[in-house]
Amino acid sequence: MADRTILVVNPNASVVMTDAIAASLPSDVRTGSQLRFMTNAAGPLAIESDADVIAAARQVFAIAAQEPNHAIVIACFSDPGVVSVRATGRPLVFGIAESAYRAAVAAHGGFGVISIVGASIARHARHVESLRLTAHLHGDRSLDLGVAGASDESGLARIIAIGRLLRDVDKAPAIILGCAGMGRHRSRVEAELGIPVLDPVLEGVRAARAALG
Repeated sequence: MADRTILVVNPNASVVMTDAIAASLPSDVRTGSQLRFMTNAAGPLAIESDADVIAAARQVFAIAAQEPNHAIVIACFSDPGVVSVRATGRPLVFGIAESAYRAAVAAHGGFGVISIVGASIARHARHVESLRLTAHLHGDRSLDLGVAGASDESGLARIIAIGRLLRDVDKAPAIILGCAGMGRHRSRVEAELGIPVLDPVLEGVRAARAALG
């Protein structure tokens, strides 16, 4: 590695989302890491469908090729482009979903997922299965709000309500926020639910930092 920069790529085209992702990270993480944030200006405005994920994956691959010297965190819960970039032989590429899944299993033994839309649930299940973590998935429930609604302050009550179902009905020992934009809610949701709540972007950055040593 030519430097220790961690490039956090927002694969959608929303600068507002990129700013929210950066702001949601704890101050000690922002100051303790050499972080750089990038918006994929050519990407979809929101990544909600399989078609959005496919388009974003192609663009992430191109971005990674232009940034060969940095560890990269892909800040979308569908982890677009992670597999294809790793296939080039580049190891320091981190999907936020994979990072959160692995962190939840290591620390808590399992997890539930709060998804933004119902269509995401099957895609998440395939990803969890590919990582051989299906036995640790207690449930995946949708907000039915989309990216904008889940990221906005107005989505907080719905996130907490879905989190209670994952905790009480699905018996999830920890909950993962299934969208990069939900990180701003993490501490308040955790305080309401009384169980660990993971922001996947934070877990991706932590994984990158650990890999860099």
